[in-house]
Amino acid sequence: MEILKKNPFYEIGKKGETPYTGVYNVILGAPGLGKTTLLVHLGLLRAWEGHRFIHVSRTNTPDKVAFYYDSVLDELARINQQEAFQLKDALKEKRITLSFLEEGLDLKNLKRTLSNLKSIQYTPCCIMMDGFRVLGPEDCPIFTQALSLFKFEVWITAVELKEGFLEGLDGDYSIYNVVPFGQGLVLEYQRGHGVKEKLTLNPRTLLME
Repeated sequence: MEILKKNPFYEIGKKGETPYTGVYNVILGAPGLGKTTLLVHLGLLRAWEGHRFIHVSRTNTPDKVAFYYDSVLDELARINQQEAFQLKDALKEKRITLSFLEEGLDLKNLKRTLSNLKSIQYTPCCIMMDGFRVLGPEDCPIFTQALSLFKFEVWITAVELKEGFLEGLDGDYSIYNVVPFGQGLVLEYQRGHGVKEKLTLNPRTLLME
C-alpha cells in the first residue's frame, strides 16, 4: 500500500525497530508539531495490521479525537483516495477512545477503565496516552500499571520529561523527538541507549518525504 510505505512507523518497523510488547514509547515535541498526528498514523497502521488499540486523551473529547483521524484520512485521500478509504474501513471497531477531561487521568481512573475493558475480553495491541505536558517520576505508576493489566505497547506524548522519569519505568523504552528542520520536520528516534536514527517528515501530513 503506497500510503503505508510513507508511514514513519512502517519505515521504523522495516529497520527492525518495531515496538514490541512491554516497551514504553515516548513521543516528545513542542505544542503543535504533530505528536497527536503521529499517534493517528500509528493507529491507522495497527488497524491495517488487524490490531485493536486504545487512544486515551487528556486534552480532547472523543469527538475531537475522531476529528483528528478524519482529518488525517482526508489528507491521505489527496495522495490515494482508494487506499485512504481502505484504511478508514480497517479502522472500524479497532479503536476505543477514552477521554479524561473532567475526572483527570490518574492511576485509579485508568486502572478502573482498563479493568472494565479486560473483563469484556477486549485485547488491544497498544495504548496511546496523549496530551501530557511535563512528565516526572511521580507519573510513572500510571504507565507501569497500564502495562501490568495488558501486555501491550505503551505510547505517550509529552512536551518534556523531568529528570528521573525514564529511570522510573520498569521496562525498555524508546524516545521519539519531533524537531523542526528548515521548512520541514525531522523525527529522531532511539531505543534505550542505542543508535539515534532520523526520518524526514512532511510538515503537513507527517508522512515521510
